[in-house]
Amino acid sequence: EILTRINPKSKQLSWFITHKRTFGSSRFMLKLTLLLSLIVIAISSFAYFIWFNHNQLRYIWYLTDSVLLLLPLIGAYIIYYHTPTFFDHFLIRKELSVIITCGG
Repeated sequence: EILTRINPKSKQLSWFITHKRTFGSSRFMLKLTLLLSLIVIAISSFAYFIWFNHNQLRYIWYLTDSVLLLLPLIGAYIIYYHTPTFFDHFLIRKELSVIITCGG
């Protein structure tokens, strides 16, 4: 609200304001997280049941799980890269740098 008083076009310019009903909603994010978790579990389980019992093809399951573990780190890096360094009152960049460092 205060941004619209400063700049009337702030709703159009700010990604955070335009997406507050989706990515700012805890209900939406919970559904999205559950959906993505189920997809990752399904892919990992499929790869496990198909390739883990074959000694020569077991590396495919390890490779699949490694790729699935890298996806959140890549997402965190993208968010870190696009988060501005100024006005970071909640220290999002600091938190993401710790996540990227400990996850890698």
